[in-house]
Amino acid sequence: TTGYNAFHEVPNEFTKVATRLAGTDVGQNATGSTLTSTYAAYISKTQVADTYSGKVKYVLVHPNDGAAPTTTLIMQDVGTWSSSVTAGQEVIAMDARDNKTYTVARLADGNLWMTQNLDHDISTTFNYTNENTDIGYNIFAQAYDTTSWNPISATHNTNDKTWGNSFGDAPESYDPGELYWNGETWPEDQVNCESVGGVWNNDWCNYADLTTSTGNMHYHLGNYYNWLAAVAMDNFNNLNGSVDVNRSICPSGWRLPTNGINSKSFQFLVDSLNLTSGSNGNIQDSPTYFVYNGLFDSDLPLSNAEINQVGFYGGYWSSAFYYGKTSDSYLIEFNAAGSLDAQKHSSPKIRLNIRCVAR
Repeated sequence: TTGYNAFHEVPNEFTKVATRLAGTDVGQNATGSTLTSTYAAYISKTQVADTYSGKVKYVLVHPNDGAAPTTTLIMQDVGTWSSSVTAGQEVIAMDARDNKTYTVARLADGNLWMTQNLDHDISTTFNYTNENTDIGYNIFAQAYDTTSWNPISATHNTNDKTWGNSFGDAPESYDPGELYWNGETWPEDQVNCESVGGVWNNDWCNYADLTTSTGNMHYHLGNYYNWLAAVAMDNFNNLNGSVDVNRSICPSGWRLPTNGINSKSFQFLVDSLNLTSGSNGNIQDSPTYFVYNGLFDSDLPLSNAEINQVGFYGGYWSSAFYYGKTSDSYLIEFNAAGSLDAQKHSSPKIRLNIRCVAR
């Protein structure tokens, strides 16, 4: 816009510095419109001689046309806006790493949760730093230390099921594409399966026939991660005993739920929702929207590996690692038969979904 002459100090939080002119075309014809910013340096007589630098972040907000909520919030800036989200309120926030948006709500436990599965594709060329990803968090300083992560493997897509020879001993993740859980009741037998258009496969419906390319954004399946990918680690070398790993593939300012060691995010949420062990209640409904997302099982032969039990099984990783008779990782697990276990532990090799909670 032109004619805007109100100057501000560089803010610590967002300050609106320009609004579109009345009558400006905000449709497709607005492509190519420009926004001009002017900078001025104010120097006083007492200013210390030095070299000064700084950063300015621009957020361009498109007017809401009523078709979908506008995205004015950035996941990585959750510390600046989380307090404005009230109990039961849901907002839309964008992950600055890939511009994907997620529904976020303050749930019954008082915490701010993603109410949609993480859909971030891990890249070996992306610069994962403490500014964009949940790595290097110092629990004593309650802030991020300078650090970075260069993953040794990228997310595989729907046309690539070659996992190498690691079988879970390296970070592995899988993007099934734009698939959504339809919210259908799990067909427990062949007749019910085929009645909803499914293809019966021994003891479950073929997952592809229980999902669609469009649907409720809360039930987007997102990506499937083994536990090392979930905690943004290349191997198990730095783990010693049972531990809550204080890092994840979540955006900075967010973390994996803790579970089973020092604190129990999943158990606390389940208790706050008045759900009891042995019953999944309405955990798949509003406001939590946990998905019967199935799992990508690494124990299957590579040529036959696929997502299975979508519509029946749900599982989400926590940050907790368990050393016992076997080396397992903690998760929340539930199914359409009514089972619910907020402190389950299982092989870190399986690939499950992720929900992040604000720090």
